[in-house]
Amino acid sequence: IVSRGHEVGIHPSKNTFHSSDQFRLEVERLRSLGFSVNGGRQHFLLYNLPYTLRNWNDNGLDYDAGLGFAFHAGFRCGTSHQFNFFDCLERKTLSIKVRPLICMEGALFDYKQEQPLDGIEQEILQLINQVYQHNGCFVFLWHNDRFYRPESLKTVPIYKNVLSYISNLLNE
Repeated sequence: IVSRGHEVGIHPSKNTFHSSDQFRLEVERLRSLGFSVNGGRQHFLLYNLPYTLRNWNDNGLDYDAGLGFAFHAGFRCGTSHQFNFFDCLERKTLSIKVRPLICMEGALFDYKQEQPLDGIEQEILQLINQVYQHNGCFVFLWHNDRFYRPESLKTVPIYKNVLSYISNLLNE
């Protein structure tokens, strides 16, 4: 992963959204392998705000990229721009940044089963256009098991089309 220029991020277990000890243990475990861990995504999009992001902040992480909708796509944070998290209980801005999750494939394929695949692809492309229009960051979560589960193989062309579309936008 590192030799290809990619970043190793943390994807902590379900129990970490409400357990600072478990979260710290998992961050330390990953760092003990020699990786520089700067951020990642909270597992299962589980948050207990502000406590979950306090854990990220207190463990020296720079960002979390999982604050988005679990059952549909869109702008849960009201923006596609990275921002520092504000802890409303402590009434202070933390150093941890939120990279808003705009689209998770599971929210579209698993919870919009009545919508045809081409409609789902169009929905993703419309979100990309909105983000691009406002010079934001399109945080897109596509679980890798979609590439080998027989019932999900029909969605792989959408993934390829989305990447191609983004590539063409960036190369204009």
